[in-house]
Order: sequence, then C-alpha cells, then structure tokens
Amino acid sequence: NMFIKDKGLGYKALSMLESMQAANKEVEKTKGGTTACVGLVHESADGTRWAVIANVGDSAAFKRRANGEMVQLTREDSFINMLTESGSLSPELLQRMKKTPDKPHPIPVTRALVKALGGGEKEYEKLHGQDYPMTYKKLKAAATAGLGQGEPIASLSIRKLEEGDELIFATDGLVDKFEDPATEETNLKELAIAASNGKTPIERINALRKEAKLRRTFKKDDDIAIVRVRIGKKAAKTSVQKAA
Repeated sequence: NMFIKDKGLGYKALSMLESMQAANKEVEKTKGGTTACVGLVHESADGTRWAVIANVGDSAAFKRRANGEMVQLTREDSFINMLTESGSLSPELLQRMKKTPDKPHPIPVTRALVKALGGGEKEYEKLHGQDYPMTYKKLKAAATAGLGQGEPIASLSIRKLEEGDELIFATDGLVDKFEDPATEETNLKELAIAASNGKTPIERINALRKEAKLRRTFKKDDDIAIVRVRIGKKAAKTSVQKAA
C-alpha cells in the first residue's frame, strides 16, 4: 500500500537494492569482500519523510528519536542469527559456548548450518543427524553475507522519520562494543546514552567513538566508521513561475 500511494518511494527502494548488485560486481573484480549499509531520505508529496536503508553484512543503521530513544533499523547477517532463527542454536547452548569461547561445542546439523558453511543439499544429506563442532569465537566472527561473496541478498528497511530524528550508520567496530552479552543483540539503551553526549553532531560522533574504544569484547578492536544524519525542519514550499 505504501508503494502504491508513493511510487517514488518504491522506485528509490528498488534503486537501493540495484545499487547493491552493482557494487557487488565491482567488489568481485577485486577478489575481495566487504559489507555495506547505505541509505537515503525520501520526502513524499504530503511532506512525510522516510528512511530507505539497504544492508548486507554486519554494519548497522539506527534511528535516534528526538527524545533520545534508539531504534535499530537493520538486521545483522551473522552466523548466530542464522542458527538461532533456524533452531540449530538454542539460547542455553549459546551461553555454554560463551563460557568457553575457544572450546568446540557440538551444534546439530541443519540446512541453515550447511548453507552457512558453504555446502549444499548433498552435504546436508551426508551430515544430517550429526553434530558439527564449532567454537564461540568462530561462530561470532563469521558473517553470512557480504559484497563479493556471491549474489548479495540485501535486507531493506523503510521507516518514517520525524523532525529531530537522527539516522546513525556504523560499522561493526562500533556495534560490537554495545552488545548485550545475554542476548547477542545491541544494547540500545546503552548505545542511546553514549550517542547523546556532546552538543554538536561532531562532538557526539567523537564521544560515541571514544566510548566504544573504552569498551572491551573478546573480538579485537576493529575500524570504526560513523555517519549521523539529522532530520531538520521541512523546507518551505516555493512556487516557480515561468517568465511571461
């Protein structure tokens, strides 16, 4: 219904997905790989503004409301998400693995697990009914999607924006530092507090980066990139008249 009412929004959403395909072809030429989280702000004819975001990999986008509340807009393409959603990895098993992150733990073989490991139906039939040993460190470090790793399947998020909202795009070097150890999800309350420090956008970016560097996780410190976009007042409508 949203796209029927606003075809421009639909076209832009499709263009975001097409841009991922085009970027993937360029990355494949390098024989390398990367993640991507990109977005734009669309304004409908009635003045309503929308965030259109496409994501592949483990970077992330958030919306910080004017009241300071933080909302995550993207889903991480991670091994853990894939296995928990498929039923291969229970919360209890995940917590046991975290207590001994270097020790291999048996994970029941499912199609999702075999696919994540790069196998197909033949490999699944061969391993079905068995367990696959995996450490928490390997489980946590593995992303299940990215550019340059075959055909990218980007997730698309479209969210309404209000005046005073901020969009925050960040790499996993930042996101990993605000992870809730019990759920593996981003601790949005802690991230919201850290994202509120500072008077100017640059000060708030630097404060967020500094707070992330002070935190410690089992993963090595990774590069941190942050982009903040503030949604200001709507531009005044002006009429354009042709010269007589």
